[in-house]
Amino acid sequence: MSKKVFKKGEGTSIIAVIGDEDTVTGFLLTGIGERNIKGETNFLVVESSTKHSCLNLLILDTENKVVEDAFKRFTKAPNVSMLLINQHVSFFLIKSIFNHV
Repeated sequence: MSKKVFKKGEGTSIIAVIGDEDTVTGFLLTGIGERNIKGETNFLVVESSTKHSCLNLLILDTENKVVEDAFKRFTKAPNVSMLLINQHVSFFLIKSIFNHV
């Protein structure tokens, strides 16, 4: 057996999540939640509501700038190995996603 001891955050990768409350809560219950020394988390809950149910228009209650800033922060973080984004949220990030790729 190896006696090597890993310190938290040393050589580890994390998953970041941008999504609705149910998705983020589910991932947090699995233990992916993390807060760094600066108080930044690896998740963002995006609040949304449907304006017209017959037209299925989705309106974000969370400001687009907040979502885009979180996307940029997660993609630049060296320890984030995977970023999970809900499909209905990704429509608001199309430009940022294409610029990243």
